[in-house]
Amino acid sequence: MTSTRRAVYPKLRPLDIRPHQQNGRQYYLLRDPLQLSENSILVPQPLAAVLAWCDGSYTTKGMAQAFHAHYGFPLGVELVDQLVNALDDAFLLDNERSAEALNEAREQFRSAPFRKPSVAGGSYPADPELLHATLERYRNQAANSQASLSPLEPTASFGLLSPHIDYPRGGLVYAQVWERAARAVQEADLVIIFGTDHYGSDPFTLTRQNYATPYGVLPTAIEIVDQIGRSSVKRPPMPANYATAANIRSNWWRYGCTICASVARLRWFRFWLEAFTASIATAVIPTATSKLSR
Repeated sequence: MTSTRRAVYPKLRPLDIRPHQQNGRQYYLLRDPLQLSENSILVPQPLAAVLAWCDGSYTTKGMAQAFHAHYGFPLGVELVDQLVNALDDAFLLDNERSAEALNEAREQFRSAPFRKPSVAGGSYPADPELLHATLERYRNQAANSQASLSPLEPTASFGLLSPHIDYPRGGLVYAQVWERAARAVQEADLVIIFGTDHYGSDPFTLTRQNYATPYGVLPTAIEIVDQIGRSSVKRPPMPANYATAANIRSNWWRYGCTICASVARLRWFRFWLEAFTASIATAVIPTATSKLSR
C-alpha cells in the first residue's frame, strides 16, 4: 500500500498550471516558476481537481473524502498519495524539502558570476554570429518597410518602449524601434532595463547579478543597485528564471551598439530593474511523470 512519505497535511506552492493535451487525453501541466527541480508533472484533469484541497488543511485521506463529497465520485486514497508524493519529489509542495531546495538555488544564483540567458538557443540563436545574422535580417526588413521612421536624437535621459514578445513574431517591430534609437544606445553611459517577471509578488525588485548574452556578459552597476536597495525597493529572494523580457531586449541593445560604434568606445555600465507587474498565485507548467500520465 502506497502512503505519503513526508507531508501529513500537504500544501501546494504557488505554481504555473496550464491545460495540456497528450495522445487525445486532457491533462493539467504543473511546473514550478522557480525551477527548483527539472521534473514536471502531468496530471489527468479529473484527478487534478483533488488539488483544490491540497492547501495544508487536509490529509490525503481528507482530500479524497472532500473530493468524494463534492463530486459524488469515490477517489482512492492510494491515488492521492501517489499524486502528493510526485508533487513532493518535484519540490512543488510547501514544506521543508522545497525550502531547503530554494535556499540552495538562491545561494547558487547569488554566487554565480553571471546570469545565463534564459531562452538562448530557443527563442533566438545562442551563437553570436547566428544571432547577429538574425537581428540583421530583421533590421533589413525594417529598412525596406513603409513604416521606417527617422532616427531619434539622444537627450540626457532617453526612454524606449520595446516589444515584449519573441523575435519570430516581433522581430520587425524590434528592429524599427531599436533602429530609431541607435544613436542614443551608442552614447548611453547607463542603461536601466525594466522587465516583466510573470511570477513576482513585489512591485519592483533589484538584482546585483550580471547578465550574460550571446555577445558577452553585461556588468551590473552594483553600486547603484545597492544605493537604491537601501530604500524601499527589494532585492529578489530568488532568481526569476523566466526573465525573458530583459534578456531579449538586452540582445538588441548590445547589437545596436556594435553596429553603431566600436564596443571598446562604450562604457558598459548598467543595472537591471525588474518590474514585477504581474503576480500569479496559481501554478507553473511541468512535464509528465510516467505513473500519473497513464
